Amino acid sequence: MNSRIVAIAAFFFSFFAVAGAAQAAPAGPTGLVLSTHASEVDDYRVKVTWLDCSGRDEHPRSAAACAQLAAVSGDLAALSGKDRPCPMIYAPVEARMVGFWRGEWVSQTRTFPNSCVLAAHTGAVFDF
Repeated sequence: MNSRIVAIAAFFFSFFAVAGAAQAAPAGPTGLVLSTHASEVDDYRVKVTWLDCSGRDEHPRSAAACAQLAAVSGDLAALSGKDRPCPMIYAPVEARMVGFWRGEWVSQTRTFPNSCVLAAHTGAVFDF
């Protein structure tokens, strides 16, 4: 009877050890297309860049953008802003992130009242 209990306990401990090791394994690749689409107030300006967090991308602040996204697990809506004054002008800017974040497919869009609010809330991520 005791040997069965020991065998079952060993099985569960080994199962959880393997599951924990799988979670600690390196994440998959990151490759994101980041874009902003301005309203008619800014002549419908579109800006696009590539972010892959390896330093071989087009993003001018790649390391800072990747650090910000890592802090929120790649969730665009979870990026929190800095308290800074912005004009109360309604000139909507849409921020879009599409691609793979650490091996997981993401397709997220947020609209901000103007480019100042976009910069305040997203920091380095959409600073290109």
